[in-house]
Amino acid sequence: MKHVMWIRLFLAAVTALSLSACGGSGGGGAAPGPGITLSGVVEDGPVFKSTVYALNRDGSDGLYGPCVTDEKGRFTVTVDAGVDLKSLMLFARGGKDGTTGPDGLNFRGMVMMAPLEMYEGKTRSVVVSPVTTLVGLDVANGSSLSAARTAVAGMLKVSEEKLTARPSVEGGHFHAKTMMLSLVATARRTKGCKGSAFEGLTFSVDGLPDTTDHPELDEAVAVIKGALERGQAPGEVFVRQRLLSCLTDVLDANSPSSSKEDPAFKTRASRLIGDILAAAGGRPIHLESMAPERVIRWVLRTSGIETYDTFLGDTFPVLIGWVRDNTEIASIITPVASKYNIREPLFAGELLGDDNAKRLDYYFNSDASHLYKAEKLIETVRDDTVNDYILERVALGLAEAGFFSEAEPILDTKIFSTWYRAEGLRRLGKSLLEFKERTGSISQETVVGAFEKSEFLYKKKIESVGKAFFDDKDSSGLQCLIKGYRDAGEMDRADTLTDYMEECIAAMSESNKSALPRIIISMEKTAEAYIEEGNEAQAALYPGVMFALAKEVPADDAANPDYPGKEDDPNVVDYYRSKVFYLIRTLEIYGSLYENFGDASYRAGALKAYCVIEELRDTYPFTAEKTELYLANWGIPSLFAIGEDGIALALTDGLASKYRKKVYASQATSKAVAGEDMDGAFAVVDLITDKDPEDEVAFKVDALTYCAANSKVKRIAASLIAKGSHRYSHAVQALERAGGLLDTFTTDDGEINYKIKVQRGYVKLAYLYGLMGKIAEQKANLEKAECQARSTAGALWKVQALCDTAQGWHGLGNNSRVTLCLHDARLTADAVREGEVDATKLAETYYWLMKAYERLGYREDASEVANIYSAKSGLIFDESLTDDQWATGSYGKHDKLLEDQGRNLIKAAKVLIAFERLDNAEALLDSVIATKEAFYDDGECVDLCVGKVSSTADKGCLVYTYACAGAVEKAVDAARSLGVISEINRGVKAVAASLTDRDHFPEKSTYSPKPEHWVAQVDTDGDGLPDFFSPLASPEDIAASGLTLDPDSDGDGIPDTTDTRPLYAD
Repeated sequence: MKHVMWIRLFLAAVTALSLSACGGSGGGGAAPGPGITLSGVVEDGPVFKSTVYALNRDGSDGLYGPCVTDEKGRFTVTVDAGVDLKSLMLFARGGKDGTTGPDGLNFRGMVMMAPLEMYEGKTRSVVVSPVTTLVGLDVANGSSLSAARTAVAGMLKVSEEKLTARPSVEGGHFHAKTMMLSLVATARRTKGCKGSAFEGLTFSVDGLPDTTDHPELDEAVAVIKGALERGQAPGEVFVRQRLLSCLTDVLDANSPSSSKEDPAFKTRASRLIGDILAAAGGRPIHLESMAPERVIRWVLRTSGIETYDTFLGDTFPVLIGWVRDNTEIASIITPVASKYNIREPLFAGELLGDDNAKRLDYYFNSDASHLYKAEKLIETVRDDTVNDYILERVALGLAEAGFFSEAEPILDTKIFSTWYRAEGLRRLGKSLLEFKERTGSISQETVVGAFEKSEFLYKKKIESVGKAFFDDKDSSGLQCLIKGYRDAGEMDRADTLTDYMEECIAAMSESNKSALPRIIISMEKTAEAYIEEGNEAQAALYPGVMFALAKEVPADDAANPDYPGKEDDPNVVDYYRSKVFYLIRTLEIYGSLYENFGDASYRAGALKAYCVIEELRDTYPFTAEKTELYLANWGIPSLFAIGEDGIALALTDGLASKYRKKVYASQATSKAVAGEDMDGAFAVVDLITDKDPEDEVAFKVDALTYCAANSKVKRIAASLIAKGSHRYSHAVQALERAGGLLDTFTTDDGEINYKIKVQRGYVKLAYLYGLMGKIAEQKANLEKAECQARSTAGALWKVQALCDTAQGWHGLGNNSRVTLCLHDARLTADAVREGEVDATKLAETYYWLMKAYERLGYREDASEVANIYSAKSGLIFDESLTDDQWATGSYGKHDKLLEDQGRNLIKAAKVLIAFERLDNAEALLDSVIATKEAFYDDGECVDLCVGKVSSTADKGCLVYTYACAGAVEKAVDAARSLGVISEINRGVKAVAASLTDRDHFPEKSTYSPKPEHWVAQVDTDGDGLPDFFSPLASPEDIAASGLTLDPDSDGDGIPDTTDTRPLYAD
């Protein structure tokens, strides 16, 4: 019976959790619908963020709720008006009691309950507590309510009337017993007990739970018993203990003394703490948060008490006389609180000066911290998946800053999802390893410990649903963890985990092939990364597994029913495009391994994959027709790479002409680089033809240089330059040939002239000459680029051409020519009159000009053009929708124009943000949200506001950019205004991503004009000087960055050596 009941409870809990994102509220949430309202609290101390729901006791249909408790543990659930309460059990799953134990109690994975039969006639004062859970367990396992009440009251040595009491209100021995019940239950859960952690407990003769098996609880139990002996309220004892510790820490920092042992000090401290608790008005002070430190610092500073002498002086009663009745204290002790409020002055002994460690600590423990602002977002959500997403990112940020003692508790106690905890602990291990290698301050055991905890959780998640349902996320997580183990030198652990992953893949491929493609791509990306870093041993682990999995990829949907010959050849209805695609990606990895490391076994593996590919293409005609693109992009180039020119050429001859161009580029590169046959390479380039002359020239120039669409795809010249100076002469031959093609190509079309002769032409050639240090040739090509730019027709294309040329001159260090090109680009844009060109095109013209100014460091010009760009963008909708479209109701372009306008305004805002013009940026974003109601299609509006559905945040959406501008509340409001829970959650995640991504010195600068370097992250006043350096940065790293510590972090003219509010501009 018990086993059946707990299966039912588990299913109920999972159901409630899956629905918790769809509705429900905490104590002050949405108004309940018609029916019986059940309201009350989940308590030991108040249990915050517990999911509450009611379910029929027999496990049949009848789920009511769920809702999520607020910070005081309050909830409201509505059940049908005619329901018999005797048939319902109320459940509370998970949550956090922030006031019990030294650091609060986490009820993750635990369920408390209460039979609603206990509350007939008292539906507005329902209590779910450890005591009601004991009653509920007996009832669930077959006892009558009367018998269960009698049994539990007897065990606890309390009257039956007290079983429904609120522990925090009843106090005394009763509250002490519920606290100990929670301590024992959470300890049992931590040790992996099966079933309910509250079931099967034993009690002493005085009704206290037996803690003999849990020596780790001895200290907490002693504190509770001590409070009883002194007549103190058990519910306050841990909070009082923590506040006292914070009080002595602050006073010790300012005036080290033994006075804390003075009885007079203890008496006064007890009085002050009592006044603080009274002023809190019942609002819980969460022990795992910074609230205790925050409130103590604020009270002492406001009272003018900095030293033990003042605390023990005659003026003490007067100095603290205001505390008990103060109304601000309740607002300070939020569940997510920072240690430092930047508006409150530091004590004299806390001034930051140029102490990097102090600066780090102050920033990350203050309400200025981007991670604190992200963590505050969890107060706006009632969805564990969003909560976990935010907190995992916060923990990662803390770990990267070296705050491991703050990061690990977040992962251990505040994140519900096993997956997010596993990911977070793996990333924690990675950060620990980096600190170990750079500073030597972390032990190998600590690094491995984090990885082992991550491994345990990954496996727990995988095995909870079965290895047959192993998916790409699981594969990616395990691959990253295997790499972590290997990077840490733990080869045996890495090999064991690799074996486990292969077991999972084997089990999955037998029964659930839907995840195969994503796992193959995941492995391909990992292998590519290893190849790029030269790690042959790691990269070689993957193609064999990829090959086995690719052969298991099932057929696609039925082929085109109109395929010729369908009736005569049954094979045409089978369609294996996907299988061929993944086999070709496997072939590519083998080819890359052979090209980089030369082992003949890789060539053999590539040929083996090719044989399977060709058999499929020969057997199934429709598959052959639909896989030419894959052959051209990856298959044939890989065959050239392994030296199978004959096969590659035969395949090339069978391709459509549009695909042969790509193959010829790869073949030519192979001849030039591997074969050192420049004449042969140029002969292959000459084979590239196209019906459009401009496309033919563009493809040929790309083949001779590098791919314009993806500069990582190196062709002849770029590949030769990468080989080293001994191949420069050959690279020059390729560039001269490309130059000749450009010299002879002519066109009157402005767009074609810009794209062929400037963007993909002379500017590209100048860049490659510059890589070889050939300054004369670099300058000559820039002269040609500028000449073409000035003759380009059409304002948009001329502006882009001049901007690209300016970038080229910047690379040469010729600032006068940079300035001249940008000046003429500005004149060109300003000469266009509204109405002469499409409004979107006009806005785009200023966009390119703005980006060029910003990229090249012209701050004032970039800001000025950003204003013009935003003004032009604001006209896109009104000037593009014609009178005829309005009159006829042809609104097809309506929403697209609104979205285009919004996207352009967001781009302008981003540039203003980069230059610290936050108010101007915020105003632009306000104008975007103002158009929300004008959209006809919610989908377009949602994409603009919170981005498209994706595993990563859309950095171009409105809420992300609002957060970048510091307008976090507006960002959250914009997300909430969408009304649909999934869209709100997507928006909150985007806001969190914006905050946790914050980096004023990005390694890949997009909108920041500041120096790029990993040694720094935060620049509060935007002057290009960091508030602090990474704890991983050595003096040599800092010197190499060229950065110096900001002497005045907030830019208010008061140096940090004397500024008591160093991050708040006075």
